Amino acid sequence: MSSVPVSGTVAPGFEPLKSLIAHSVERGEDLGSQFVVYYRGVPVIDLACGWTSPSRDAPFTADKLCVVHSTGKAVMSCLVGQTLSMEKERVGGARAGWNTKIAEVWPEFAQGGKENVTVKELLEHRAGVAWVDRAHRPSVEETNDLDKLATKIASQPHNFGGRNKRAYHAVTRGWYLNEIVRRLRGKSAGQIWLSELNPALGTEIYVGLPEGLESRLSPLHQHPSYGAFQAQVAVLPKGGAGNKKPELPPMLLSLGLSTPSGAPKGTFMSNYLPLLRAETTASFTVTNARSLARLGAVMANRGKLGSFTLMDPLTWQEAHAPESDSMNIDLVTGSGETVTWAGWGLSSPGNVVPGALSDDVNGVPVKAELPASWKGSGFQWCGWFGAGGSGLHWCNEHQLAYAFVPNLLHGGGRVYERQMRLVAAVVECVKNIEAQGAKL
Repeated sequence: MSSVPVSGTVAPGFEPLKSLIAHSVERGEDLGSQFVVYYRGVPVIDLACGWTSPSRDAPFTADKLCVVHSTGKAVMSCLVGQTLSMEKERVGGARAGWNTKIAEVWPEFAQGGKENVTVKELLEHRAGVAWVDRAHRPSVEETNDLDKLATKIASQPHNFGGRNKRAYHAVTRGWYLNEIVRRLRGKSAGQIWLSELNPALGTEIYVGLPEGLESRLSPLHQHPSYGAFQAQVAVLPKGGAGNKKPELPPMLLSLGLSTPSGAPKGTFMSNYLPLLRAETTASFTVTNARSLARLGAVMANRGKLGSFTLMDPLTWQEAHAPESDSMNIDLVTGSGETVTWAGWGLSSPGNVVPGALSDDVNGVPVKAELPASWKGSGFQWCGWFGAGGSGLHWCNEHQLAYAFVPNLLHGGGRVYERQMRLVAAVVECVKNIEAQGAKL
């Protein structure tokens, strides 16, 4: 019998997941993790396992909050989709849509050759602001003042001289999207989640951690593979690069050169509270698997869940439309992943899980055969992953959504393997249930 603490529930038909979630901890691949799955609009798996720290003195539970890094990009895209849906219903006509030039909403953004960049291009990492130069890199203090932040980043020159190129906006994407939302709604993403969406949906998604929740925040810990990646970031030039692409490993361009400055030397930014108080939606959203999976269930049910509606059917459909030229190789990550108008990634044909054995931090593909259980058809996933191993994805065909939130961060090419094993098992359970015509 496993000595790993596991708490939570599983619905009939999903029983194998309760023992499987502990396996990564037993093998030393995980410290603690949360895994929540919705199927046909209801939660069928709600599990947490492991510990909050290497000392193993407290269990890692489902109510703990964690930084989920780039999984927050999927969350922000949902909010932008809602905003564009609201614009369609606006008295006097919509001020913004997918193909609206950002400068029409935010005139100051037009500086530096960015006058023709659209909302959709920013969502798809094609806005030319994948990194900021020395003069436009904000400090942690400036990220806590959205007016100052907007002024600082508005005049950032286009990274590619106005040419449309795909380059992963690891940190910057959320800052720019948040200012668009502020201009349209008069509230920031953090304010909207705190005062509107969290109460309506029953979630805890924080873009800017509120005072009083520190005791529920679980620190993140670094696996040696993630520590090696952080060591590369630590030696980057201070204050950012110039506008010319520096000769650095690809992933480090948009991540290392845009992370806010001003933290004490040696700070692990993912646990740095002053940064978590700010609204850096693309990298430092704080939440848990329960909340993420519930949002995923909304998306898997065409933008609705019960009496809650996030966006209208047409906006939902547009958000999921594959971008026609998204197969262009990303200049930062080296990936050719297909993305949607909202910037969500689509899983590869021939796989029943949303990810594979990914590229490492230098863009070098991992040459490994995928497990047989990962292969197949009938399950296309939409969503995004976060650095270190978190993820939020949904499968519209089966009204299936999941979120995985770990507190031990991995780097390198097998960073998402932990959650893929769980998702593959969920797929098998769903196949069995649907083959039997079972109802939950």
